[in-house]
Amino acid sequence: MKADPDGDKQELADLPGKAKVSPRDAAATALGRTKGTVTSVELDETDADAVIWSVDVMTTSDWNKTTFDVDAAHRRILREHVDRG
Repeated sequence: MKADPDGDKQELADLPGKAKVSPRDAAATALGRTKGTVTSVELDETDADAVIWSVDVMTTSDWNKTTFDVDAAHRRILREHVDRG
């Protein structure tokens, strides 16, 4: 099956309209769990078609990066992954 680049572009263009939570609120949710500096906020979709904000938080005390997947509809943390610096 051939990829549909126009369909992929349309899916990406539709993502912001599916997010009920703002990127600022997603970052605040992540910072509520881990104190540090937000270095990245990216809107994405899971394999199960759930829209999430992927938020990276860097802690300067140990330079660990924690990535949070924040539900873009309900502002809940779905996943947390720590990369040890």
